[in-house]
This record gives sequence, structure tokens and C-alpha cells, in this order.
Amino acid sequence: MAETSVLLSGHLLSGGQEYRVHLSAIGLNWQLTNQKKEPTEVSLPWSDIYGLVTDGQGETTQVNGEGKSFTIHFISHKKNKKWKATEKKFDVKDGDVSEWVRQIHAKYRPATPKSVLVIVNPIGGNCQGQQIYEKKVAPLFKTAGIETHVFLTERAKHSEEIINNFDFSKVQGVVTVGGDGMYQEAVSSLIQRNQKEAGIDANNPESVLKPLDIKFGFIPAGTGNGIANYAYGVVDVETAALHVIQGEVNNYNILGIYEPGKLVCYSGLLFGYGLYSKAIKITSDKRWMKKLRYPYALLATLLGKKREFNADIQFLEAPSKETDTRDVTKMAESEGAAASPTQTGWRRLETQDFMDVLLFVSDLNTAGERLVMDPTSSTTTVLFSKLCGGITHLKVFLGVMSGKKDSLQAPQLTVLKNIKGLKIKVKVSDETSSVSEKQKELEHILDIDGEVYRAENMDLEIRLLSQFVPVFSSPVELPSLPTTEI
Repeated sequence: MAETSVLLSGHLLSGGQEYRVHLSAIGLNWQLTNQKKEPTEVSLPWSDIYGLVTDGQGETTQVNGEGKSFTIHFISHKKNKKWKATEKKFDVKDGDVSEWVRQIHAKYRPATPKSVLVIVNPIGGNCQGQQIYEKKVAPLFKTAGIETHVFLTERAKHSEEIINNFDFSKVQGVVTVGGDGMYQEAVSSLIQRNQKEAGIDANNPESVLKPLDIKFGFIPAGTGNGIANYAYGVVDVETAALHVIQGEVNNYNILGIYEPGKLVCYSGLLFGYGLYSKAIKITSDKRWMKKLRYPYALLATLLGKKREFNADIQFLEAPSKETDTRDVTKMAESEGAAASPTQTGWRRLETQDFMDVLLFVSDLNTAGERLVMDPTSSTTTVLFSKLCGGITHLKVFLGVMSGKKDSLQAPQLTVLKNIKGLKIKVKVSDETSSVSEKQKELEHILDIDGEVYRAENMDLEIRLLSQFVPVFSSPVELPSLPTTEI
């Protein structure tokens, strides 16, 4: 560390050992002074330091305490992508402890939100949502000096009521404690509230929406925690809470899902239809089985009779950065697209029967050795599956989820990349059809973020709202694009 950058320096004690400690404009640095081999150096940026306590003080905001020591609380970054709350106490040998405390207090936790709304689903996952928040998250927020406004949901759609009636001028963020459905419900409600207050028609997919200025965080305490895995690279409560505390923000995509003249909802993770919606419907109907309903639904769906659907499908492409318009057209035609668009920007996929469709909020980035899901991308990826065996389909799905690039080459898949929008009009059974009532109902069921939605008619339009939701998270680690030597 350059001496010119040091604001405060000294020899401090910790655990009976002496350390050379530097405080600079970029963070805190220390190393053992009496180690014979090359001393191990620790450098903490200010964004990783979130708590400060002095002797005789219980609050981080006090700078004049009795005694000669101070304790910092900071984030340790582990190799498995987990973050751990760590603390270290220093005793000041010479000088005044208050100068160290004053300097640290002026610079630490630069982006930590001052206040957040916390919505807890107490019955999500293993019915441990409240305990997870109170035992693991609330103490960390208190140490970081975050004021919290906590609500426990008591019924279905309760989070919508909370969002619609809360005064957001009091907070900088919303933290949901639950699963993917909890986040989806909260973010969808806040987007709709924002548009209503701004006089914007949220039911029109062509409307330019007012962006969110409230940040979102999510504590994984549900059955499905895919959005937390996107954001943090691991499903871990402490890691998630520390991301909120650190305060770094990335803007995440969402999907707007519409019927003619009507918004169905916004999606924060994925849209599925066909095999996926059947599986979600089974899990919803078998809630009495608790967690066992998920393996049951998976087996029932994969081993049961497969349903095909016929649909008119159009997709909206974004101009490619790597290829010109002629190359994009050629690629689309190779996937079965018509040669000319039906309207400006939209292209029609050749009509055929499919078993399911899966549309992510994320692009499947294929630049590296493995697939990487990027929820901050400007486009998305759509997967259509033709009829195939259940085990074959499962292998492909798990391959995609685990990042295997060759999974996209499966013969039953039609893959559309570089997509901004999708129109899907499914041919459903009429009243005179011999199809059972149960099957007719299933034709209208959608899987949105792992929750069941019913469409009145299966004439849907889905739009990607790119980088729309500010999320407490680290940047997505994407592979570098290959370069061409000139």
C-alpha cells in the first residue's frame, strides 16, 4: 500500500498478536508484524465493513467510548461463493481509540441501505421463514444499522396489500423472506403501483413503464429459490443478507405477461407452459403432501401421458451485436422461422406441435465453456421441446440448469436466442371436443415463477423488460467473448 494513501496507521493488538494496521481511502489493511515468513496481508474495502463497536458501547454510531479497543464486523468471501459474517477486535497500544473509530465511522458501509421493508412468508419452505429472519437475518441487519419495517404475511396475496399500502418514502429497499413466488408477487405489485401512480397503462405491452427506484433483496426461505441462486450464486441465508447489507446493486430483467388488453402479471424468473405448467398444477393440488409433492409431481409428469399443443408463435428479435441483419435472418430461418415478418420486428415460427415452452428472464450466455444464466442481459432465450420421453426431457432440462452447453443441441429442442418478446396463441379444445374437463382446464394453466396462473384465453404476449429491477447483488460473472486477431 502506498504511504501517500494512508490516512491512519499504527501497531494494534488482536488475540495477543501485534498487527500493523493501515486505514486508507479505499479500506482497512492489516498484517502480522512478528511473523517470520512473508506476513499474510488482509485488505478490506469499505463496502465489506458493516459494523463498528467500541468498548462500553452497544451501538456502531458511537465514537467516544471508554477503553482502548474497537471491533469491526465485516464480510468474508469464501471460495464456494458463500459470504460469512466475521468480526475482529483490535486493542490500541498507543494513541486514542476514538481517532480510529472516527475515521472508520466516516467511511464504512458506504452503500448500506438505511431502512428496508421486510416481508416474511412464515409458512414458506419448511414453515421456517419467521425463525430464519429473526435468528439469522435480523441480528445482521441490526449490527449494520439498518432500520427495518417487518410484516408477516397471513394469507394469499397479503404481500400485494402490504406493497399497495406502504409508504415507500421511508425505505430504500424491499427484502422478501420466502421463495421465488414471494419475490414475484412483491415486485409485480410494486411495478403495477408505480404505473398506476404515474398514469401509465400497465395493460398495454407497448407502454413505456416507469422504472423502479426501490431496490430488492431476497432471503431464500422458500421451496423454490432460483432467483436467490441467480443473484448470489448460492442458496444461503447469510450470503443473501450480507448482499443486502453491502448494498451493491445490479439491474435485473423481468417478463411482462399479457392477454389481449390485460396484464396477467410480471415474472422475475421464468414462464413455462405445457409439461412445466402440468407439473406446477400437480404440486399446487397436492400441497397436503408438503415437500413430498415435488418429487411426486415430477414423477407423475415425466412418467404420465404427455400432452402436445399446437400454437401460432411469433418472436421479436433484437439486432445482434455480432452479426448483421442478414445473419440474424439466416439463423432464424434455420430454426424454422418464416422468411418475412408478419409485422415490423416480429417473425413467425413455423406452426408445429410442442410439448412445452420455457422462457427465462435470463439469457443463456454461451460464450464460455459452460452456459451462464445472465439476468441482467438485454435479450433472453426461449426453449421449445417437441414430444420426447420423460427421462430424456429431464436430462436436457437438468443439463441446461447445470450449464452444459451441449444440452441446447438436443434434437427435440428448438432454441431461440436474442429475443425481446414472444407471442404464443395456443389452439385450445372447444366445447364440442371429447377432451376431458380436467384436460381443458390444464390447457389454460401457466407456470410463472413456480406458481400456478390461469389464462382466460391462451393468446399471450410476453415482453422482456431488460434491467428493470434494481437488486442487491454482485455482478454476474460472464465469460469473455472470443476475440479475433487482426
